[in-house]
Amino acid sequence: MLHDGLPPHFRIPLLFLLTKKLDERDLSVVAKIEAIRGEIASRGNAELEIYTSPSSDGSPRMRLLGEKPTPGEVHKISLNDVATTVSISQHWGTFLYLCANAFRARAILELGSCAGISGCYLAAGKNCSKLITIEGSPALAALAESSICKITDHFVVENALFDKGLDKILPTLEEKLDLVYIDGQHERTAMLYYFGRLTPHLNIGSVVLIDDIHWSPDILEGWQTLSKWNGMAHSINLGRCGMGIWGGQTAKPKNYDFSFYTDLWKRGKPPGYQQ
Repeated sequence: MLHDGLPPHFRIPLLFLLTKKLDERDLSVVAKIEAIRGEIASRGNAELEIYTSPSSDGSPRMRLLGEKPTPGEVHKISLNDVATTVSISQHWGTFLYLCANAFRARAILELGSCAGISGCYLAAGKNCSKLITIEGSPALAALAESSICKITDHFVVENALFDKGLDKILPTLEEKLDLVYIDGQHERTAMLYYFGRLTPHLNIGSVVLIDDIHWSPDILEGWQTLSKWNGMAHSINLGRCGMGIWGGQTAKPKNYDFSFYTDLWKRGKPPGYQQ
């Protein structure tokens, strides 16, 4: 993949997915963030309200491209489940952190703050000067803010549904986005709609990461469309998530498939995994 033109600085995050090896500095960053997760999980069965993904039943709710997405239903969930089940895992959180470092991401946008664990990993990147994260649930937005402030002061948690949050955030950006992480509203229509809104705000070489692309056939179809989008210089199916590198409107995409990795993750034992 690297010989085929993938940016060479992606080597470290890619090797991590295959080996799980980290240096001492990176291990200390991960340990600090996992301590934040542990503190949230220790609150046990205390509940808060969250928006569930509209496609949580595996069936698409909307099929018309360009139609504005609508939020899922509100459900209650325990803080332990938010920390250990709903939030990004340590393995993939570390991957986010390594991507932020590798691509020297300064301005980072996240759609779907959850408990702030993924935001912590993104904001821990050495070059991060501002993290903006949007979360629809007031309870999760407050929780994310209390988590991320333990890592950095350079962040904003916008409590709004994604579309309204983007309406507020995008016109105020002082620089283009270096990294975007989308983790919410797991459906084809939503993925393509939000990506279309974001493309004018991406730099050449910006990274777009979309979580849970195998959540349902609907969102996988969306990822397959996105991976062939004019302007996407490289796209990689990493199994759990999809990664795109923006090349400008005239770029023709090169696609790489790590779908075998998905099957390993479903069994809970990816390469290099240790309990």
